[in-house]
Amino acid sequence: LSSFQMANSSSGPLRFESLASFVNVGFWHELVRRKLEVWKLSDEAVALTGAYRMASAQALSSRVSLDADSFSAIDSLSSDRETSKPRLLNRALYPVPGELHNANTVEAFKAMDKGARLNAVGAQLWEDICSGRAEQEPSLLTRLLLVSFADLKKYRFYYWFAFPALRFSTPPQLVRRPQPLAEVLTERQSLSLQAQLDLLEEGPLRFSAMLVLDGEVRIMTLADAGALWDSSCSPSSADFVSVSSVDPQSASSADPVLASSADPISASSADLVSVSSPSSSALTPCTSSPQKVLAFVDPCTRPENPGWPLRNLLHLYQARLCPGAREVRVFALRASAEEPDRVCVANSVCFDVLLPTAAASAAVLGGEAAGDGTVLSSSSIPCPPVVGWETDKKGRLLPRFLKLAATMDPRKLAATSVELNLKLMRWRVMPTLDLGKIARSHCLLVGAGTLGCNLARALLGWGVRHITLIDNGRVSLSNPVRQTLYQFEDCFGADRKPPGAYKALAAAARLQQIFPGVKTCGYVLSIPMPGHPITSANATQVQKEVDLLSGLIDEADVVFLGTDSRESRWLPTVLCASKRKLCINAALGFDSYMVMRHGVRPMPIDDATKSTAATAPASARVAIATATTTTEALPQQTLSNDSTPLQLGCYFCNDVVAPRDSLTDRTLDQQCTVTRPGLSMIASALAVELFVSILQHPDGAQAPADSTPDNVASSTPIPLGLIPHQVRGFLTHYSNLLVVGQAYDKCTACSDVILNEYEKHGFEFLRRAFNDPLSLEDLTGLTSMKEEAAQVDFLTWDSDDEEFDM
Repeated sequence: LSSFQMANSSSGPLRFESLASFVNVGFWHELVRRKLEVWKLSDEAVALTGAYRMASAQALSSRVSLDADSFSAIDSLSSDRETSKPRLLNRALYPVPGELHNANTVEAFKAMDKGARLNAVGAQLWEDICSGRAEQEPSLLTRLLLVSFADLKKYRFYYWFAFPALRFSTPPQLVRRPQPLAEVLTERQSLSLQAQLDLLEEGPLRFSAMLVLDGEVRIMTLADAGALWDSSCSPSSADFVSVSSVDPQSASSADPVLASSADPISASSADLVSVSSPSSSALTPCTSSPQKVLAFVDPCTRPENPGWPLRNLLHLYQARLCPGAREVRVFALRASAEEPDRVCVANSVCFDVLLPTAAASAAVLGGEAAGDGTVLSSSSIPCPPVVGWETDKKGRLLPRFLKLAATMDPRKLAATSVELNLKLMRWRVMPTLDLGKIARSHCLLVGAGTLGCNLARALLGWGVRHITLIDNGRVSLSNPVRQTLYQFEDCFGADRKPPGAYKALAAAARLQQIFPGVKTCGYVLSIPMPGHPITSANATQVQKEVDLLSGLIDEADVVFLGTDSRESRWLPTVLCASKRKLCINAALGFDSYMVMRHGVRPMPIDDATKSTAATAPASARVAIATATTTTEALPQQTLSNDSTPLQLGCYFCNDVVAPRDSLTDRTLDQQCTVTRPGLSMIASALAVELFVSILQHPDGAQAPADSTPDNVASSTPIPLGLIPHQVRGFLTHYSNLLVVGQAYDKCTACSDVILNEYEKHGFEFLRRAFNDPLSLEDLTGLTSMKEEAAQVDFLTWDSDDEEFDM
């Protein structure tokens, strides 16, 4: 009988402690991010890397940790598995490579053949064992599998972890009760082993083989053990670390199994870390049969049980390292509470195990050699059954369910949820959609009434995160039903009496309530207007208002005009034209509306700019080129008989009169915006969609204007469709017209003469316009043009009279 069988022991089945997942919340956040931005609708397997620690009093027993860094740089498992190696962690952690299968729907998750997924991983594990690859990369012996479904709207996750392991035909048996390693080794052997383990710079090997030879304990990798443990057991070709010799006499007084040289106790091991070869002088020739021991870094803290990684190591031992052997001694290396990252021999455990006969061993004994480099064929040796699904909290073999929304910062959760629908657009419909450009845009809304409220809501929906509102009005009782940012309480002051809150302030506060992630501010500001004279008494205040408005336009990327009078749009139009800012105008009639973008003058290319463009780096030259316009970029913005680019007009380019006071001496129906209630939402939506389309166009605000196509079903060159100059809608016929209007050289708002006068004289020019709107007509030549037109009419009338008399 062998020493195993002769030992005075209490036998019983060897029970392995299962690995358990320990998932950091950052893992789920990263999964959501990758699902939205990288994987989208792909259901390909994704590489993962978990990690476990060596058992100690401070460590959670047999826990595989996953966090945001668990996702490999490779987002799908390559057919060449060499490219899917797990990342190397610090010496305190042992990586567990694996794969994630994330379903697109909960139905797909339920219908997924999870057993087939597990068997596929097990088959690959068996292939790696039979081929010898696991000896070279022992991390492949411990793997993980995760199947999941992520409900991105409610932050709920259905998931199931598995740690695949090959099952034995009958359970391995403990030959005797597990013993502390310090009771099995002599004192000198313990010191020798501890010294060797401490010499490993990268920490102890995950799996290793040990030899007790001539009184020494030596450590080697699994690959070296496979080459060394042949029939001769010659160590001359093996690389192992030898620190100190052990007195053979002292060894004889220790454990009888180690003291006996007749027992073929085998071992296996290795990790991602390599063991360097000692100098030849440190090696001594082998003169007797060595004792062979398996060792592994054990994540289990239980004194009577080894950890889950040992299961597949034992299969490798039988299939490759010692085919046919059934007896094996295993050292489970564990740490101390004081030094959780350092092996403590005194805390480690020895297991003496009797294995069942394995099919692979029988195949090897039938003529194949495993330790001499011969590759076993997994196709000729069937893969053992695979186990390893993690149980739920009640010990049942069922998937787990996680609700994460309640544990998240509500503001962060709101930001992620708001972005969800936008990011989903990039899955199928529009992969090139630049959401970052939209989110970074600073939008200025001039007017916080019916149009302004709906504009702000639509901008929020598109992910705009910076909105500023201007208005000098207060919320009245008629407003909340049409102006969607106000409630009944806003119609009253602190004493529950009118007047109500200022619209700009109330709207900004309500946007914060709707979505805390938006940066918004409201300004109570009266916009100076032509036809509304200023006096010496209020000139200083008006100038402050002009300066404030000018500063806000400077800070904005786009200005939306939604005021309720023509003259209130004049000053913002002049300022936007002068500053070359994108301006989008929305105006309402009773059953019609108009949405338009003002033309933006191209940046002048003077000698200095040309010089800068010639010497600037490539990125700067691109910026300069984007800020200018070319005739090639504007094929639809040219006149039929001229190749000169067409400058798009502004809101006032169709007028032959200057804006003037339209608010005085008006009846009640003229004082209020009398319009069909749905028009504001339609016009506001079109204005915001126009803005987003312009952002996605490579020419931005200089994008050419499109007209009504002959076939509305035809494709468009830009992902979001046509980019018109004007949209004129008629609700009576439920129709829209796309109109292109040329800039008017006598326009009272955007013509060169007006802009030059403003840029030269500033507020003094504006003051003249406010006090005398006709000065704008004189300046632009509208006055003389109208006089000439009147004279032509008079001459025509006289000619008609003469013909009549005849």
